[in-house]
Amino acid sequence: SIMTKSIKTRIISIATAALMTLSVATATMASASAATIDGTQAVATCEASKKTILSVKFSDEWKSDGARFAAYFYNCVNNTSTWSDVKCTGGYMGNLVSVEGDYTHVIFVRLNPNSKENNFVKGNAWNKTADIKISDIRGAYQINGWELDVE
Repeated sequence: SIMTKSIKTRIISIATAALMTLSVATATMASASAATIDGTQAVATCEASKKTILSVKFSDEWKSDGARFAAYFYNCVNNTSTWSDVKCTGGYMGNLVSVEGDYTHVIFVRLNPNSKENNFVKGNAWNKTADIKISDIRGAYQINGWELDVE
């Protein structure tokens, strides 16, 4: 019975150690998520990577009239922005657009094929999506219908 008591004591101490480890890990995760609640909210909610590759699938409406497509990338923390043309691969994963830099958001834009400029000027830009958080995009971003008119 001394042997049995020793095994029980070991099992209890192993279980206690496992519970302590789990509670420390939970506390660490809680403090990490709490960072988005205090004054660091702008930074915590606007994380971006240095190289971004996105996939987008266009609606039939967007594909009409020989339109071309670009993406406007911007960073909501440091106010930097750039344009990148969408490569129309049309494959299963959609059409690809990539950008070097640190960006948090993207707006996909449907453009006049007779112009080479990427901008939001009405007549050159026909339609656009709303502002999309890059971190919210999972898989290919699907454009439905016409989305927004350029004003």
